[in-house]
Amino acid sequence: MNAQKDVDKESLELDRLSEAWGDEQRKPTCQPNPPQNEPSSVPTATGNAPDYTVKGEAQLGHPLARAVEIYHSIVQHQQAGLLDDTLGLIVRLSAWSQTLTVHTPQKKQQLQQLAASGVLANVITDLPSNLTFASDNKHEGATLSLIPNELLLRILRSLSDTTTIERFAAVCRKARVLSLNPLPWRRFFADGTVLSLLAVKIFHLSQAIFAHEGLPCGSLATRWISRSDIQLAFFSRSLSLQFPDAMLTLHSKPLGRWNKLEIISYEAVDAEGEAVLFALNYRPFWFSKVKS
Repeated sequence: MNAQKDVDKESLELDRLSEAWGDEQRKPTCQPNPPQNEPSSVPTATGNAPDYTVKGEAQLGHPLARAVEIYHSIVQHQQAGLLDDTLGLIVRLSAWSQTLTVHTPQKKQQLQQLAASGVLANVITDLPSNLTFASDNKHEGATLSLIPNELLLRILRSLSDTTTIERFAAVCRKARVLSLNPLPWRRFFADGTVLSLLAVKIFHLSQAIFAHEGLPCGSLATRWISRSDIQLAFFSRSLSLQFPDAMLTLHSKPLGRWNKLEIISYEAVDAEGEAVLFALNYRPFWFSKVKS
């Protein structure tokens, strides 16, 4: 019974406020109403209902502040389980909110009033909305328009100087918009230096040269001194010196099937360019004349 009385009291108060609000709207000059310190009738809930505080209620007008209080009452009625009373308050609040006038804040009105003006604004409005590559000949289309934008960005990222990107951006609006992408510009310093190991335009093919200490690479050349003596010389491309020199002797037996190859001398060259004779502890090499 107490809850029903509270709801009836709220309804009467809403009707009174609605009539007062209509009278204020009909007046030629609206005078601010003095704040009324009326206690709001809030039903006592069985549970521990949280206290709701709204920041900035003092800046709100009397009708808006009253609407916030009614909204708090709706929330507390719903938490208390009084669904019928909650529905009645919602209907009353919806009917009352239609009589309120929504005022746009001054900042939003200023933003709406700001608009581009002048010759530049007229030029911008006359520009087409779609960005395409156009050809000088109207009957022929631009081949560049067939390339997707993702591929064009990849091409711009592969350029090694900023001047080329700037020249491409000066072609048309679409080229300008594509060049504004930050990805192609991340490869450059502020002075235009490219951040890449491939900044040099000329590439020299490197050749692998094995230069191990005590193991030079080169080629062998043979020269027959006599019928049985052979001179063996070693040449290296990386070294200007010629080393080592070896004297070989080849013996062949007419009746047998074996040939004998023997090293007579072996000379090397030291760091000063002088010949150094090595001691030979190798046995002769025998090999067959018949191909197996």
